[in-house]
Amino acid sequence: MSLAAPPGPINAMIISEARRSVLRAVLIGFGAMTADLIFLIIVFLFGSAWTCQGTIRISTQ
Repeated sequence: MSLAAPPGPINAMIISEARRSVLRAVLIGFGAMTADLIFLIIVFLFGSAWTCQGTIRISTQ
């Protein structure tokens, strides 16, 4: 499992906080999930923008 999904800094923070309080670890996980969701929305909405002759055209395909 560690080769397929190596633990990152957020996982390390969740593990270290889980020793103190499970609620704090869950809240950190929800915060990380919310940040990922915001990045997903930004990429979904603006990731297909292409510059064409100085203007930005958004592809809806």
